[in-house]
Amino acid sequence: NFVHLGFEGYRRIALTDFDVLKLLGTGNLGEVYLARDRASSTLVALKVVSKDIMAALHFADDDMVMEQRVMRALEDMPGALHLLASWHDSAHWYLTTECVPGGDLRARIQRDALRPEHVRFFVAQIVSMFSLPDQCCC
Repeated sequence: NFVHLGFEGYRRIALTDFDVLKLLGTGNLGEVYLARDRASSTLVALKVVSKDIMAALHFADDDMVMEQRVMRALEDMPGALHLLASWHDSAHWYLTTECVPGGDLRARIQRDALRPEHVRFFVAQIVSMFSLPDQCCC
C-alpha cells in the first residue's frame, strides 16, 4: 500500500524487508532496534512508534510526518542522521535511519556524566549544524 524512500530509490517497503537483530533503546513513543535490510544487507536503526501510545499522549500522525520532513530537510547537513525509509501500518509508524555506533546523546547522558571535553564537542556539533541557515528547514 505504501511507497516510501528506500535504499535504491523509491520502492515498496514493509517490516518483513528487515531482520530485527536487537533492541537498541526505548523512548516515550516506542523502541529503536538494530535491523538488517534483507535486500542490501545494510545495518539500520529501525524506530517503531506505536500509534496507540501516540494517541494516548495526544500525538497525531501529522507529528510523525513532520519528523520525517525535518529529517529529510536536514539530511545534507553535517552530523544529521539520514532518514533512509519510512512507512506505517494500522498499528505503528516505522522510520529507518543509518546506524550510528554509540547510541544517542540522551542515553549517553543518562548512562554517565559527560566530561567537559565531551560537552564542548556535542555543543560544537549542534551549533555547527544550525549555523547553515540556508540549509535549515526552520
